[in-house]
Amino acid sequence: MTQALNIIPSVKELTDLHDSFLEAWNSDTTSVPDEWTEALPERGQCAVTALILQDIFGGELLRAVVNGESHYWNKLPLGEVDFTRSQFVSPLTIEGTEERTREYVLSNMLTVKRYETLKSRI
Repeated sequence: MTQALNIIPSVKELTDLHDSFLEAWNSDTTSVPDEWTEALPERGQCAVTALILQDIFGGELLRAVVNGESHYWNKLPLGEVDFTRSQFVSPLTIEGTEERTREYVLSNMLTVKRYETLKSRI
């Protein structure tokens, strides 16, 4: 899929897409299959979700350590969008936010497989 060029999504588009992710996330798309549950479907889905959001809307991939765990989300022209932040218990401790390239995130073959599986469902 060709990467979109910084499209500004509407609230409805984001809501509909988030609903699609809720239906598509599963134990085969998470980075922590032993911790994934239907009660917390966003658990371990951050990198692959952020990649797909970037496929659709463009923007940047951000990464930080959130509550001691590596976490990815998007920076779009309208601001930061994070469909998986709710997997973390408040208060949030966010350390070392930096931009990451697609190539970096997709350098792990397990991430590539999860990304392709999730992408086929969205």
